[in-house]
Amino acid sequence: MSTSFSSTLRSLRSDNFRGSSWLVLLGLLALILWFGWFFLAQILIYETSQQASIQPTGQVVALFPLSAASQIHAGQPANIQLENLPADRFGNVPATVVQVNQTIQGLQVMLDLKPVSGSPFQLQAGLKGSVKIEVAQVSPAALVLRVIGDFGSTGQIKISYSTQ
Repeated sequence: MSTSFSSTLRSLRSDNFRGSSWLVLLGLLALILWFGWFFLAQILIYETSQQASIQPTGQVVALFPLSAASQIHAGQPANIQLENLPADRFGNVPATVVQVNQTIQGLQVMLDLKPVSGSPFQLQAGLKGSVKIEVAQVSPAALVLRVIGDFGSTGQIKISYSTQ
């Protein structure tokens, strides 16, 4: 049986839409929080070198590609993961970029180590490992704009990642 038009209007007038209003407010709050994260959160960008070794002077020398020359400079924080030492047990050894030189092989970066006190291993000359240097902090919005710009100019997206 069909409902008369007057009954439908009466039922609409008596409904206060309270449940719907709360859902709309909750959705708006979630959208505001997401926009805040999207524009204000900071994501660290790293340059990574797989060729690093501790020198007899106690400094670390790492080789980076020449394309990283504009991003690496003295004073930047870095982390060194030594080979054959698990990162979950010993962690990364903090370091600071001291000097950057361009060579034929690439960019040679000298780093000063900041050994963690109470560490169960000795840092010795000749140990090899990888180096990650923090080169930038960007928001997720800036990353999206970079990808859009890269895609528009080259027709393909370049993705690089580190397994560490």
